[in-house]
Amino acid sequence: MMKLILSSLFIIILLLIYLIVPKNTAVLTIINSSDLIVTNLEVSIRGEPCIKSQLLPQKSTKCTFKINGDAGYKILWDGKKAEELGYVTNSMDFRDRLTIYNNGKLDLESVAL
Repeated sequence: MMKLILSSLFIIILLLIYLIVPKNTAVLTIINSSDLIVTNLEVSIRGEPCIKSQLLPQKSTKCTFKINGDAGYKILWDGKKAEELGYVTNSMDFRDRLTIYNNGKLDLESVAL
């Protein structure tokens, strides 16, 4: 009985460590709030790309990145000049949201976990 309690306690501790310790990931939700199809969308962090061929109006998609150091999101779409937005750093997890508007404006909301 004591062995069962100790092994259950050990499993609970491991689970808590897994849930608490950051995994160095950034999950970026990209929302096309415009009325236009966004084509050739590429978002990258430190050279790690997430490429989407198109994003329909009023739709969203997700990109997940492994964070290997401090960087911003580099964003390029429809042949527009690349922009760098936001900031991520290793030892933290991020749940960020990038919104694309009709006028081509980008808005990034960042949440560090």
